[in-house]
Amino acid sequence: MGTNTTDNFSASVRLTEKGADLCIKDQQLEHYFADIGTKSQHTTQFVTENHVKVRTPDQVCSDPLKVRTILTNHPVWDEYDSRCIGCGRCTTSCPTCSCYSVFDVVHNKEYRVGERRRQHASCMTGNFTDMAGGHSFRDKTGERLRYRALHKVNDFKARQGEHHMCVGCGRCDDRCPHYISFSNIINKMADQVELTLKEEAANV
Repeated sequence: MGTNTTDNFSASVRLTEKGADLCIKDQQLEHYFADIGTKSQHTTQFVTENHVKVRTPDQVCSDPLKVRTILTNHPVWDEYDSRCIGCGRCTTSCPTCSCYSVFDVVHNKEYRVGERRRQHASCMTGNFTDMAGGHSFRDKTGERLRYRALHKVNDFKARQGEHHMCVGCGRCDDRCPHYISFSNIINKMADQVELTLKEEAANV
């Protein structure tokens, strides 16, 4: 997902059989290690390859609106209406999910004593989109998963213009009780966009 490198760090540590090698960028930290160990040629290294490969939709189509148009009502999401149980474990483990809901706790009605609390919420769980008057959106879990997937690897980057919201950590893959792989979903999205574009080009 392109999040494996950064220049924004103060120091890095690499553990070896001989001990720990340090690379210190922040000069203010150097005096803490001045009398420890010996000089090392250690340089910071980043992950260069992962056994799980993903291809995002923007790699096959540079227009995020076109990606959204292709995938919004695509049947690729139908299988998740039964596979996904809407437990929200994928979003509660995600380092970039921060949605919450607000509710009131009444301690004493007579004296109007209570408190307003903020609680972690998730677009993958039921009632998240409930509105006044009993209106609700995205009742099916496949629709919720579509919303989440498009937000993570299409809409966020379209608005912010730099990186996708998904950082590729794989926590959601590990936490899902029904073994739904978000990595596979991203690849499916890219495959369907590519297939649709080829079909449109062939019909011109």
